Amino acid sequence: MSDKGIIFAAPMVRALLVGQKTQTRRLIKLRKEYSRPDMGGWAATTTGGEGVFAIVKGQRVSVPKRAAIWNQTTGTTIGMRYTAGDRLYVRETCRAIERTSGWDQFQYRATLDWEDDDAESVPDEPNAGGWGDLSVYSRGKRGRKNFATCGDDLTFAGPWVPAIHAPRSTSRLWLLVTDVRVQRLQECSEADAKAEGIEGFACIGGQAWRDYGGGSGFSTTDPADPAKRSYATLWNSLHTAEGERWADNPWIVAVSFDVHRGNIDQVQA
Repeated sequence: MSDKGIIFAAPMVRALLVGQKTQTRRLIKLRKEYSRPDMGGWAATTTGGEGVFAIVKGQRVSVPKRAAIWNQTTGTTIGMRYTAGDRLYVRETCRAIERTSGWDQFQYRATLDWEDDDAESVPDEPNAGGWGDLSVYSRGKRGRKNFATCGDDLTFAGPWVPAIHAPRSTSRLWLLVTDVRVQRLQECSEADAKAEGIEGFACIGGQAWRDYGGGSGFSTTDPADPAKRSYATLWNSLHTAEGERWADNPWIVAVSFDVHRGNIDQVQA
C-alpha cells in the first residue's frame, strides 16, 4: 500500500467534487517488445498475495496482491501500478495566489472555470500547501506581476501550473483505492460508465448522457447502453491514437475508489 499521484482534467475533478466519479480507467501501455503482432494471448491475472515473498535489500518482504496482465506466449506477467489500499492524491492544474489579507493559497482551474457564484474567490478551499511549492515553477516568482481579474481581493496570481507538474502539497482531494481490475475497455458496464463521472442531463422522456463528440446526447429511451455509449465518446476524445480508441478495445486497468477532501499529508498528520 502506498501513496501515488494521479492526474485528472478539470471536468473529472468537478465530478469528483460532487461525488459523481468513483472509478477511473487508465490505458495499459505495453512496451514495444510486448506490442508485436506475435505477442498476442494476453489475459488478466493476479500476482503476489498471501504467502508470496521477495527479497528486497536483503530482507524478506511479503508481495501484495496486484491485478496484472499475463502473456501466455512468453509467460510475461506485468503487475499494475495500483492496488487496493493505495492512496492517490489528485494532481490538477492550479496556481499560487496572494490576497490583500496577506493570505497565500492555491487556486484551482477546475473550480475557477466552474459555473458557480463562489468559483472566483473559492472561499471554502483548503490552503493545501505553501506558496513556495509553486513559486519555483517556470517564472512564477513574486517578482513577476501577473495581475488577474478573477477576484477583487486578489492582488497577485502566479502562472497556471499544469497538473503534471503540480506537487503533492497542492492536492485538495485524495482517493482510497478499493478495487483494481484488468480488463478490456469494452467490458465497461452501464454502472461502470456512470461511475466514471459522465455528465447527465434531463431530457424529454427522462435522463440523457452527454455526447463528448458533439452530438445531442444519449437518452435512456435509446435502445441500448446510453451511459456506456456516452463514456465511449469521452474515451475517444482523450485517446485518438491507433490501438487506443474505443473500437480498438485495448487492455485497461479499472480503478475504483472512495473520494476524500483535503490534502493527503494534512489528513495523515
